[in-house]
Amino acid sequence: MVFSSAIFLVIFLPIVLALYFIGGRKNVILLIASLLFYSWGEFHYTALLVISIIFNYLCGIFINRNKLRNGSPIFLYMGIAGNIGILCYFKYSAFFVNCINPLFIMIGFESIRVPDIHLPLGISFFSFQAITYLVDTFRSHTAVQKNILDLGLYISLFPQLIAGPIVRYQEIAKALKRRIVRLNDLTDGIERFVIGFAKKIIIADTLSVPVDKIFSLSTSELTSPLACFGAICFSLQIFFDFSGYSDMAIGLGRIFGFRFPENFNYPYIAKSIRDFWHRWHLTLSRFFRDYLYIPLGGSRLGSTRTCINLFIVFSLCGLWHGANWTYVLWGFYHGLFLLIERTKIPMFFNFFPKYMRHIYVLIVIIIGWIIFRSPTISYAFLYSKSLISTNGWDQPFVQLAGVTNHYEIFIAAMGGLWSIPLLQNANKFWLKLNYRKHASVEYQNLFSKSKSMGYAIIMGLLFIISFGSMSAQTYKAFIYFRF
Repeated sequence: MVFSSAIFLVIFLPIVLALYFIGGRKNVILLIASLLFYSWGEFHYTALLVISIIFNYLCGIFINRNKLRNGSPIFLYMGIAGNIGILCYFKYSAFFVNCINPLFIMIGFESIRVPDIHLPLGISFFSFQAITYLVDTFRSHTAVQKNILDLGLYISLFPQLIAGPIVRYQEIAKALKRRIVRLNDLTDGIERFVIGFAKKIIIADTLSVPVDKIFSLSTSELTSPLACFGAICFSLQIFFDFSGYSDMAIGLGRIFGFRFPENFNYPYIAKSIRDFWHRWHLTLSRFFRDYLYIPLGGSRLGSTRTCINLFIVFSLCGLWHGANWTYVLWGFYHGLFLLIERTKIPMFFNFFPKYMRHIYVLIVIIIGWIIFRSPTISYAFLYSKSLISTNGWDQPFVQLAGVTNHYEIFIAAMGGLWSIPLLQNANKFWLKLNYRKHASVEYQNLFSKSKSMGYAIIMGLLFIISFGSMSAQTYKAFIYFRF
């Protein structure tokens, strides 16, 4: 079950909301709803999710007891090993075996055969969340949870179960015990959900059509206009797909009384790759920073160790996204530019205008997304090579006509505008202008009410358009579901 489906919007969510606000034991209602939500798409692996809950609950109890007795981290290591072990088995078994099989064949052994293992939905996200709980419990950043139902709700809470954001236990620990949902929580949550819904349906799903067509072409069929348009569309598609899901998750959490951390902050306006990672997938970035980069030594042990730590972190960050060498290369690629930006080379960029520095970042990011989207490293290299060729620029519109249409080009342009804080800046300017011209309290109140009513109408229309588009489209899963 996905948020952008009729079964969720028309049946599941209304029933859960009714039971939640009428019933008494809200955590139990949400826990049952979360397990049903997960079992709808992964019935056979619901038991795995329950086992993960029980396993991490027991690890947390033993970590707390052992910490009070002798401070030994043995149960912490067992907990981390258990979560990583489950993740590696389901996600990386075939990848690791395929890597070592050539070596086995070279030395005369038979290759290892791995059965086809289906990847459980959301396993990367709920495994990482469980690890944050165990580590923070050991570090005394949060109290151990002695109620298995509350911990189960934390790990399986359906708004962020499948694709994040990665929520630390301490961020919702108080809300798990007691929370009050006010009217502004409902309105803000609904607004955020609608915005995310529109991002997914109107922008991401529309752009997925030309992206799939272009990236299915052989490299001999690629022309420069096709390669450029495909790369730009995928950059917009993955941003609106993932940020749209995050918006919907944050909105749903708000409706149920939880405040999830933000996951995106206009990453495509970044002025450096370091700034990009301060804006893109924030909860994953801080996970790797706090639970891997800093424990490895961070930047405190000299330039050589910093270089090694960066490459370890970003190679694993890439591998976290999928069991393919393209993801590892994508992480390594970003780590390389982060390392370059720590040298004196970026000082030369200070002599260039801001827009040129911004263009440099966009080029680096877009090429990175080509690596990310490509099936193989060789395809990514040849695709990137097509970007700088002159082939096809004599008739660019003829080239694009075979893979896209005017509506998709229009949506790509709208996506580009939506990826920058244009509306927020315009709204701030409009507020300042009106409040300066008319200082009376009566006018300010009238202006605020009119603005709120107008915004509500826009949100309603946006939902109707998105729902209509969803009904007309074929099903398209969120990109990050497979991670």
